[in-house]
Formats: sequence, C-alpha cells, structure tokens
Amino acid sequence: MGNLQIYKLVQEVYNKLPENQKQVADYIMHNTEKVMFMNVQELAKKTNVSVASVVRFSQRVGFKGFTELRTKLTDDFQNQIASKSIFPLIDNLKEDTLTSVANIEIKNINETINLVDRKGFNKAADIINKSKLVFCAGLGVSNILATLMSYQLSLIGVQSSSFIKGPLTFLEQAINIKKESALILFSFLPHHNETIELAEYANSNSIKVISFTNSYASPITKFSEVVIPVKTENMLFTNSVSSITMLINALATEVAIRNKSRAEKTLKRLNEIFGIMAKNNL
Repeated sequence: MGNLQIYKLVQEVYNKLPENQKQVADYIMHNTEKVMFMNVQELAKKTNVSVASVVRFSQRVGFKGFTELRTKLTDDFQNQIASKSIFPLIDNLKEDTLTSVANIEIKNINETINLVDRKGFNKAADIINKSKLVFCAGLGVSNILATLMSYQLSLIGVQSSSFIKGPLTFLEQAINIKKESALILFSFLPHHNETIELAEYANSNSIKVISFTNSYASPITKFSEVVIPVKTENMLFTNSVSSITMLINALATEVAIRNKSRAEKTLKRLNEIFGIMAKNNL
C-alpha cells in the first residue's frame, strides 16, 4: 500500500521531524492496517511517545488531529483497494487461464505450508479439542469459510456453530459465549471492524481466539491466541481461498486424529441418520 497519499505527506516533512514524531511516522508507515483501528492513546503507547506528540505529528502533516489523520488513512486505503484492477496479474499471463490459476493456487498452498508454524497449528487443534463449544465467524467470503469450518468440525463430533450476518451484530451474538468456548475468526483485506471487535471482546473475556489471516499486520492478531497465516494471491482482485480451505481441512483432520473415538461415534450416528433418510426416500 505504498501509494497512499498520506505516505507522501509524511515523506515531505520526515527529515524535519523531531525524533519522537519520527517514531510515530515510522509506525504508521509500517503498520497502516493496525493504525486504522487504533485510538490516539493506543498509538502513543505503541510508539512510546506522549499523546501530545501524536497530535503534533498529525498537525505537522496537515491534519487537525489524529482522528482526522486516521480517517484520511482509512479512506485512502479503501479507495486504493476499490481502484485495483479486477485482473491484477492478467498482464503476466503466459499460459491458458486454467493452468495459470492452478499454478497460482499451488503456489499459495505451498507457501502457506511453509508459513504455518506447526506449534501454533497444533495449539489450535488442542484449543478446539478442549473447548465445549467452538464458534466460527467472518464477513464477506470469510462468512462462507467460517461456515465451512463449523461444518467440518461438526462432522467430527465437535460442537460448533457459525455466526450469521443478520439482524444481530457479532457482538450481540457473542453475549452468551463462555470461557470454556473457543472462537475461530477469518479476517482478510479489507478487514471488517465487526470481526475485530468480536476478537477484542472474546480476548477481554478470556475466550481463546484462533484467527486465519493473510497479514500479520492485521488488527485481529493482537487479540488472538493462535494466528494461522495464509497466502491468498489471486488473478482477480479478490482473495483466493484454496490455501484457506486446505488449512480448514487439515485442522479438522488434526482435531479428529486427536480424538478418534468421538469422530467415530459421530460418523456412526451420521450413518444411522442417512439410513433413516434413505428408508424414507428423503
């Protein structure tokens, strides 16, 4: 996101800034996504400067205060995403579309396998197995992925459900989540405030959060017990989901392996249900 207008404003005055304001500038330049969800006190704490220094920096680059700077940063960020080409990789197309897309997906999966820390992955499986209930949530395509995660877990005997985008917000749906539960969240660019707020609420109530994201700079990471990184490069402007669905399948499989008896009992019950349905021609 190096072409945001605010970056140019910062570069114009950077060499003239006092050291404490340079710290603020550096943090904003390297943590844009996080800053969009921070208040002035949080940014001051992160950069080890006073609130006044953050405000003075904001004024130095042409804003009345930090709130106005953050609004401009968010607007520029969203506009840049909206203005991206619908076919960002199409100019480099060297093969037929099917082969090119397949190669990108294979690359995403291979890079994701290398990115995922096995200790973190195993910890996620452990959290799921120890939880009485597992809730999954996300917005946009992440809602579909959350539903898939919940479905996979249910098939192996884990009590799970996914939040729905309806009349109730995620926070309203989370009211009755207990400490013994776990929360699996999916958050990719552009990040949704509602998902971030849910992660923060869960974290503040000692509910373990497992997050899938394509950026360690995502605001959701600071509220997560386990972060599972994924590569989501795509020929279209959207996020590819192949590496994510691979991880969902892998995580559900690991959970099942750790509690085979529960998975086998669930499979037996499912077969009984299918038998009844077949008998009644359903």
